Formats: sequence, structure tokens, C-alpha cells
Amino acid sequence: MTRYIGIILISGAISMYGAYLSYRIKVSAKQRKALFELMLYIKTGIENGSVKLTDIYASFDNKYLEDCGFTELLHSASPDALTHALNESNIKMPEEMKNLYLDFASSIGKSSYKASALDVCARYTEENKISEKEEKKEQLYSKLGLLCGLLAALLLI
Repeated sequence: MTRYIGIILISGAISMYGAYLSYRIKVSAKQRKALFELMLYIKTGIENGSVKLTDIYASFDNKYLEDCGFTELLHSASPDALTHALNESNIKMPEEMKNLYLDFASSIGKSSYKASALDVCARYTEENKISEKEEKKEQLYSKLGLLCGLLAALLLI
């Protein structure tokens, strides 16, 4: 009886670890997608209304960025709020992607000309595409964790 309980616990732990890895990838992808939406929101605000960056930052909300503390830092009244939020929040993204956003944050709002700000937004939105590999990885980790858990159970029986 103790043996079967141990098998169930080991199998469940392996399966849950796969689900955990899948969840981490999902959250990371959602956060980066939300940052991409922020870039488009900034572009739209500059293009359609010539709104100040601090007002654009103050009006942007997203659930996934709120959970990691990003929007709270973004809503501060400083002009470098985006840089501060990227550096200080618990956002999960690869280092090269973070550097891309930091470059965007340092170059946006430095020119008073609307056309140059729109050029900066257009250039960075073209460079930042959400990969479909992550969706496949998320499904793979979830299914692989479950299969490994079942395999462990079969080996231990």
C-alpha cells in the first residue's frame, strides 16, 4: 500500500512540474504580448492625438503587467517611467528582448517631432514579434510532464 502511494506521489510530482513549466512559459508570453500592446498603444497615442507619454503611460492597463508590478511603476509621473518599470518589475523575458524594450524606452519621447516618434515606434514594433514556438513549447511541457509521470508510475509498479 505504501508503495502505491509513493508511486502516485512521484508520478503526480513529475506531472505537476511539467504543468508548472508550461504555466511559466504561458505567463512570460502573455507579459511580452502585453508589452507589445503597450508599444502599439504608445504609437496610437502619438499618431492620433499627440498625447504626452506620461498621459499614455497613466492610461494603459493590463492584467498580466499589473500582476508583476509593471503598471504601478509605469503610472508614475516620470518621463522615464517605462525604463524604470522594465528594470524594477518582475517581468519574465529573455535578456535580448529586455534590451530591445530598454532601447525603445530610451529612444521614445526624446524628439519633439511627431514623425520621428512614429518612426521609432514603427521600427520597434516590426522587430518585436511574438513567436509561435512558445505556444508549442507550452503544450509540449504540459503533455511531456504528464507522460513522464505516467512512465514513472509504470516503471515503479
